[in-house]
Amino acid sequence: MKVGDLVVHKYDRERGIHCVGTVTDIRTVEMGGALNRDRWGSERREANVLWSGKSWIVSESDTARNFGGWFYIDFLEVISESR
Repeated sequence: MKVGDLVVHKYDRERGIHCVGTVTDIRTVEMGGALNRDRWGSERREANVLWSGKSWIVSESDTARNFGGWFYIDFLEVISESR
């Protein structure tokens, strides 16, 4: 997964929700707490995704209205890779 890829959230797809997002950034975060480290390891990758759906399209000015956010890449599926 890389910046520019189009993604869907795996749980949305399972529930029949059709929403596509664009990856705008990727980061690695350190996991806190023993339970999280035991389950995921000491670090986990996240992607910042800007979402859009059939009935609305997100523009740059909409980012302040929280149409995006950070998601663990484990829960995202790439549907179209950027070049």
